[in-house]
Amino acid sequence: MRKWKARCGGLFLLLLTAMGLAPALAQDAARGRALYSSTCSGCHSDPPGSGSVNPLVRTGDEIRAAINRVSPMRSLGATLSSTDLADIAAYFVTVLGPPANAPDFDVSGQWASATQPWWALYVTQYAGRSLLTGGWLTFDQQGNSIWLYFYEAGGWTGPGIYMAKLFRNTGPAFATPPGAGADAPKATEVGSVAFVFSDRNTADVTFTLDGIRVTHRIGRVANPM
Repeated sequence: MRKWKARCGGLFLLLLTAMGLAPALAQDAARGRALYSSTCSGCHSDPPGSGSVNPLVRTGDEIRAAINRVSPMRSLGATLSSTDLADIAAYFVTVLGPPANAPDFDVSGQWASATQPWWALYVTQYAGRSLLTGGWLTFDQQGNSIWLYFYEAGGWTGPGIYMAKLFRNTGPAFATPPGAGADAPKATEVGSVAFVFSDRNTADVTFTLDGIRVTHRIGRVANPM
């Protein structure tokens, strides 16, 4: 069982990486400040924070999305790399501060319950943004394995308290040939999840799934890779 869980954990982390959910690499806030001053401050306040920059923008992807939405800014998309935008985002964090209620430690990683060793919970926290994403590998009432996930439909509701909706996907089989007319994958809301983080290694999690509510004390576990 332990080997199976480790293998599943490694595969799941690889999947998160492929989906862009893995923790970002170290960012250079000082370089981001220089880039912001040279490319952005002509139209936006320097330092940011007086209303000219969306206070919720904290990641490179969010900055790129904002650039693409505003016609005069779209030319920047060709000149600023993903690394450039990540550094600018890091600078925003130093000016705008961390999101309210988020803990001052990163909760990313694999978490598990000592009383439920057959399932695993994976969490990624985006630096400088009040957002957690992750997945829960468990079993349904019939004993079938299921993968539930949570993403932007959530937020910090109190100090160390994070709540989000749980979703489950359905779609065509992995071996379905391209263009076979299969239905596109569909996300269905099936419940909710709530975390209360006591410290960087301990939390309580409450799942509500198909009307059933359970609470577990969980702890961070070593990276299975």
